[in-house]
Amino acid sequence: MTPIEAKLRNAAALDAGLAALLGTAPFRWFDTQETPGAAFPAVTVQEISAVPLYANTGQNPMALVRVQITIWEGQAADETDSVLNALQAFLATFSATSIPGQASNRIVNRWRRMYTETQPGVYLRMVDVMIWNNDNI
Repeated sequence: MTPIEAKLRNAAALDAGLAALLGTAPFRWFDTQETPGAAFPAVTVQEISAVPLYANTGQNPMALVRVQITIWEGQAADETDSVLNALQAFLATFSATSIPGQASNRIVNRWRRMYTETQPGVYLRMVDVMIWNNDNI
């Protein structure tokens, strides 16, 4: 079983729009926390919850997973929109189910904030996404 964070990163690294914004060596897409000193923009991803499905025969391998994606944009608040647009285009085609043509990912919330622990502050955009995931792949 591959974690949803790894599925997203592997597919995102192949997406031309995201690679153009997040680089390729290294690709600035991280699991849960960015690498200290990483250039911006960067993305961090973490699973927030997973709701398994059940049938009369037991648990189905499909689950509806809530993922939080944070776009770290540095001191330039306008970079968020470029990465957000590329992320939305990527999510429209991403599938974690191996069902051809199935990509019912939904952005259910997004907001902008500032990480003030640094001087100057770092702008971020948080995006919550609901993704169908097959736990068997």
